[in-house]
Amino acid sequence: MTADRLSIAQAQRAWWLAQGFAPSTERAPDEVLAAHTWARALGGADPYFALFARGVPVDFGVVEEALRSGAIRISPAVRGCMYLVPKAHADACLAVAQRLTAKRNARDLDKAGGTARQLTKTTKAVLAALDRDGPATTTELRKHAKVAKAITSFGAKGKKVGLSSSLPPALRTLEFEGAIERRPVGARLDTESFEWSVRRRGLEPGRDDLHELLQWLAQLFFGWYGPASLEHFVTWSGATKTAAREAIAALEDTLVEVEVEVVGRDEPVAMLASPASLELAHSRAKAKGEALVGLQDPFLVVRGGPACVCPPAQLDLEIPRWGRSGGGPIRSTQYPHLRSVLVDGQLAGFWEVDAALEAQHLTWLTRPSKAAAKRVERQLRAVRGFMAESLGHAKIYAIDSAKKIDARFELVRELEV
Repeated sequence: MTADRLSIAQAQRAWWLAQGFAPSTERAPDEVLAAHTWARALGGADPYFALFARGVPVDFGVVEEALRSGAIRISPAVRGCMYLVPKAHADACLAVAQRLTAKRNARDLDKAGGTARQLTKTTKAVLAALDRDGPATTTELRKHAKVAKAITSFGAKGKKVGLSSSLPPALRTLEFEGAIERRPVGARLDTESFEWSVRRRGLEPGRDDLHELLQWLAQLFFGWYGPASLEHFVTWSGATKTAAREAIAALEDTLVEVEVEVVGRDEPVAMLASPASLELAHSRAKAKGEALVGLQDPFLVVRGGPACVCPPAQLDLEIPRWGRSGGGPIRSTQYPHLRSVLVDGQLAGFWEVDAALEAQHLTWLTRPSKAAAKRVERQLRAVRGFMAESLGHAKIYAIDSAKKIDARFELVRELEV
């Protein structure tokens, strides 16, 4: 039975406050990732923005030290996608990725024409090389004399399924087993290049029960992003609807059913929330502050897209979408292909810098107060300076280009609101 009903303003308050935006004190990267959200890692600059928006200082050295110390890690996680996670969650993330992608990985190996014997031969060679010669990147392993002899090329057949040789699945297998671990080259978040080393400590126990892993994920998800629906959890986690429903049912004492009056919907939407989320929704606290976020920030995408936090008057604004679907109105967009400005719990606009890192631009959906607008401008100057001085680029993913960056910059400049 539905225990509560929330207005959209109450839901937006809970969503904003649970994400830790506009904090009054600086926070460590691992604290942010453990308490508020993981950050999607696409090989570009945007994981940094997820941290900065939630209180991590705009300082390359702070994040670099957290990576070098192992306090935060880039790891396979939900849906097998790469996320920036805290050390405390890293082993469970590997277990989730292993369990939820095992069938797909086995199927891809079979489609590529690979065999278990070939995979075992490669894993043994990789582990021996790392144990004997020390850490190495994927490229260095591919060129290593003994590893190279143990790698099977899958040729054109493998390329069709995105599996060129036995090396990638060998590395994945060893990582899932806890035999090796990855560190991003240069202790940077804006890379898809990793250095592999032998793992000298065992994995944490409790990795075998998928039901328990999904319960853990559900607790995190609804604590970070609630109120949210079963469908939202399924999309984020990659679990089947049946498995997700069973995991949620096991948490009946820690989740509450609510109806949320969602923007653009005639009828309230059934969702689930943690008691803490409901407390935030009903509190007198205000969703105050400003944040610059990048592509795929969970605040905008985990509940079906940015429509639920968009000003109603702008729901039909056409924006580009991530992937091959081109563009469409905000109301039906799940993954915007733009970096966003958040103000007081809502999507307030879009931002971008040019490829030369010499110019910046904000397009407002709803212009905030002059004081808030000035604060956002200062934040954007700081972020652009960080990209110019510490990263040397404005990429959103590893294969981004100057041409694409400048095209997005012009799109934001020309966006009609």
